[in-house]
Amino acid sequence: MKNIFSPTPICYCLNVTEEEILYHVAEAYR
Repeated sequence: MKNIFSPTPICYCLNVTEEEILYHVAEAYR
């Protein structure tokens, strides 16, 4: 799911909780 931090709609980030964002960030840099 590295595409999450490509040019994605800002709406997507608003619909995601902080925990989910942190989880995806951790996955991206693992």
